[in-house]
Amino acid sequence: MSNSLFRQFAIATFVLGLMGIAAYGRVIDNGYALDAVYTVQENPRVRADTGLIEIFSSPYWDAEAFPGRGLYRPLSALSFQSTRRLWDEPVALDHAINLGLHVLCGSALVVFLLQMGAHFGVALTLATLFLLHPVQSEVVASLVERSGLLATLFALLALNLSLARGCSTPGSWIGLFGLFSLSLFAKESTVGLLVILPACWAARELWSGAGRGDVTRRALGLAGCLGLAVVGNLALRHAVLGDLMVSEVARLDDGASGFFELRWRALAFASLYGEKLVWPHPLLPDYLTGVVAGSGFGLHLRALLSAFLLLASVAWPAFTWSRGRPLTRVHLGILLFWVAIAPVSNLVVQIGTPFGERLFYFPLIFLLLAAVDLPVWRSLRAAGLGQVPRGWPLWVVVGVMFGGLGALRIPEWKDNRSLFQAAVRDCPGNYYAQMTYGQILLAGGHPVEREGARKAFLAAARATPGAAPPLAFLGNMALAQGDLLTARSLFEDSFARADDDEREIAALNLSRVYRALDNFQALESLLVPLASEHPEWILLQRELWEYWLSRDRTREALVVLERTVRWAPRDRTVWRQIIRAHLRLGQREQAAERLATAPPGTLDDSLARHLKREGLGPSR
Repeated sequence: MSNSLFRQFAIATFVLGLMGIAAYGRVIDNGYALDAVYTVQENPRVRADTGLIEIFSSPYWDAEAFPGRGLYRPLSALSFQSTRRLWDEPVALDHAINLGLHVLCGSALVVFLLQMGAHFGVALTLATLFLLHPVQSEVVASLVERSGLLATLFALLALNLSLARGCSTPGSWIGLFGLFSLSLFAKESTVGLLVILPACWAARELWSGAGRGDVTRRALGLAGCLGLAVVGNLALRHAVLGDLMVSEVARLDDGASGFFELRWRALAFASLYGEKLVWPHPLLPDYLTGVVAGSGFGLHLRALLSAFLLLASVAWPAFTWSRGRPLTRVHLGILLFWVAIAPVSNLVVQIGTPFGERLFYFPLIFLLLAAVDLPVWRSLRAAGLGQVPRGWPLWVVVGVMFGGLGALRIPEWKDNRSLFQAAVRDCPGNYYAQMTYGQILLAGGHPVEREGARKAFLAAARATPGAAPPLAFLGNMALAQGDLLTARSLFEDSFARADDDEREIAALNLSRVYRALDNFQALESLLVPLASEHPEWILLQRELWEYWLSRDRTREALVVLERTVRWAPRDRTVWRQIIRAHLRLGQREQAAERLATAPPGTLDDSLARHLKREGLGPSR
């Protein structure tokens, strides 16, 4: 880095640091919210005593608590583990680090824009917009987005290295390989750098007069070097996760299952990225996509608009290139925006998240690159800025407004309660927000909060009329208040709407209210066929054999117990109940045989006393 470039980097870091603290400084008062609860606060992989080898050989999510959602982000886990070595509860430090990384990304962006030909005033102005735009508040305030900050920072460092060193020495190639690997180890969302970095380097070389043939060969070499980093990351990912992709993903919408249907919906959601850049309200935390229609004309209109913009962003530079004209930074920036957004938009791989503001972080860099060539700048021979925006007071107002909106959003990320309170305010028609907020209020226990929870569950039921969970929660609330008839009606509706994953719990809820109403005929009609059809539903089997025992129908209970133990052969509680059932039926020999084949630890003190009363000595 030249002395002039280093001086500009230092100035940018100082200015952006002051603005970042002014806009987002209150973030250090925040706690854990959304995914940060599971990936940071409760994740055993980031404890202070976790070893380096364990971090690099373990999934990012707790694999036991969240099977199938492993992800592989060892660098992000290592960053949280490192702060826990310094502090027992470093939540404030972690938030401060997130803010610092955001400022460093802005400074690295200034260097990138300067090396791509922007004047210092232009680069600093665009970096200010990057820093203060309200859409960035999720990245700054959500601790789980440490991964996105680190990935973007290392991606920008790789871009700056390629542009500064010319990629002509082995050290540069090794550095690019290392920086890109670190970026992927933080978060896989920057994989588009495989195309972006060679494209930016080649464009800069062509603008300086280099020949197309030589530039193309060297750009392909750069892509090959970065490709090795991708291959290495995929190999490690496969070794740790056993799969190259996350095997469990959230559904974008009910009924969207076909390949092309899913991509069509992804195109519809992609329109939100441009919308949030121009009009960032309401701000949407992850999964809160209630502002996009799930079907119908609105969905198709959004998808058509996104498809047109995508095709135009490819066709325009292709046409320009075919006519022998040089590509501008507008061509390059818009095209690379789509390259950067593709891995996180469900257009290529279904990642399960329909839309998240955090996914905008890295791609926004290339929209800002496109803005360098827009006719909004004027020359200025002062302070080494080179160019500044026309009508700069208006830009100052926009910057202050953006910073103010982002600052207002920061306290809403304080914890899940405040976050989802804001979510239901901004997106009242969003099912996920209403359900989560209702559960948070219900856990509070205060009568006012219970009423708020009831309203939230009712709103969720209106948002998704075919969903079973809202009715189940409302039924449990009615049951707790002693309103058995209302609870029965709600539970029956919930059971009728439940999908395969929800039917067991829905049946258990319904059986509870049947027992409370002494409606044993309805209970048996519900549980007996389900238990026979689904022997793998252990909770339902337990409910049925406990019911038979409570009715002194031991033989029926024993049938269910024997069925249960085939699916849960290590469940010692079931084995104890089988032995007791044989004893109750006077089948002493069968009880002794079952005790002999039971797993170690089955014989507890209570069962031993029971056997002694029956005149049977324990066999183990």
